[in-house]
Amino acid sequence: MFWLVVQFVLLARRFVTTGQLEPQRVPDTLSYEVMAGVTSLRDALSGVRTYGYPLFLKLCGPLSEDYALIPIIQMALFFLAVTLFYAAVREFSGSSWMALAIASPLLYTCGLVYIKRIGTDAPAIALALTAVSLLLLVAKRPGSALRWIGLGLAVFLACQVRPSSLFLLLLIPLAGVVVGACARGPALRVLPFASALAAVTTGPFLLFCLLRLFVVGEFGLVSFTGYNAIGIAASMLDAEVLRELPEENHLLAWAILRERKRRNMRPFTFHSAPRPFFELYSRNIFYIAEPLGTAMASGVRDPDELLQVPLLKQRENPKTLPPLYGERVLTMNRMFSSLSSQVFRARPGLYLKWVRDSFTGGLARIVACPSHVLLTGLLLLAYPLALLRQREATPAASSPAILSMTTIAVGGVAVAFVVFQLLLTAVVNRPDDRLVGPAFLLVPSFLGALLFDLGRLIGTSGSASTPGRGRSAR
Repeated sequence: MFWLVVQFVLLARRFVTTGQLEPQRVPDTLSYEVMAGVTSLRDALSGVRTYGYPLFLKLCGPLSEDYALIPIIQMALFFLAVTLFYAAVREFSGSSWMALAIASPLLYTCGLVYIKRIGTDAPAIALALTAVSLLLLVAKRPGSALRWIGLGLAVFLACQVRPSSLFLLLLIPLAGVVVGACARGPALRVLPFASALAAVTTGPFLLFCLLRLFVVGEFGLVSFTGYNAIGIAASMLDAEVLRELPEENHLLAWAILRERKRRNMRPFTFHSAPRPFFELYSRNIFYIAEPLGTAMASGVRDPDELLQVPLLKQRENPKTLPPLYGERVLTMNRMFSSLSSQVFRARPGLYLKWVRDSFTGGLARIVACPSHVLLTGLLLLAYPLALLRQREATPAASSPAILSMTTIAVGGVAVAFVVFQLLLTAVVNRPDDRLVGPAFLLVPSFLGALLFDLGRLIGTSGSASTPGRGRSAR
């Protein structure tokens, strides 16, 4: 723990001296500020933003009206999450040194990159890490009701802060089986344990969705799913697709297609390179679909009037800000969802190509992280030496396992973290750095666990077969 705190202090000092704790507004900041000012439950539940981060801003407002303290608070939240992860791995493995090797790489990932932003990135990462930590603790001691409650609360809050955290609803039950098997071995009752994990994570989410259904007439986490989908579907529109759409979707589709043609934006096809269309994703939503949808939700149905709608990005200017909550937002979200589902139904293969390209595009970015490259290089150097020392020091029959149960558990969670978050991103979005970066959060921790296991083999080969010589991590 001491060496973890030393790293906290050194990193905090560096951030202070280099000015990296200056608050940075991002394009989404204004919408969170507006949502923080809502006063009714219906408005809060009908918004394009979940209410978690607006509530966070509202609570921090009395402490720092100019947001000067927000980066410090977000850094403290991340440090607390790393500390909990360290404690969870220490209990899981029985080794403080292994916990340090696994937790320390987190301090050099994207977790601290986003702390200065007035946005959901940093708190969402901290809450996702907290959920993973509590999963390890629950697997180690499933009889603790407090740990179960904490796990369910962490997942719920992560989703309320950032909807992309919904991948945790899949990760916790499925990766939890691997973690539970590593913690309890044959004693684990897989189906009851997985069912309990699914219940504690999805239960609060479903109750919240039912609350929204009762209050605003829409089942789901937030009124933004349609916005996400139209960012993809708009690129698939062409004259042939337009003819296949139901009448109720025709006007909006026609207006979007006409504007895209006017801007010389080509349709997405099976032969298209994905990157240019990933770059047009936000433009489809905020420069084209949202202004048109705002007009239609306000009652405009005449094609000539739609042609007069000023098409520009409205969200960064308070004077042109589109509706962010209320009946018009609900109407727009339904229009976008309906049109998008019809486009995907008309071109299912094209949509699957988008999902595939987005997933592989995000996966390819794993090599862009310096910590991944550095730790992988060390592993490549250490692995042959570890095998050689193991073969020289112990008979083959008594050779200790190269991978500890802790490494397998952390690796299972890290892989699930990558796959499920990238898959969720690919289904409704493009591989944006803010969405893809956090997917690799636990990869350096897994590499750190592998290095620790190899270092243990190199340094203590033969100890497992000699009574009284040291203690290996679980």
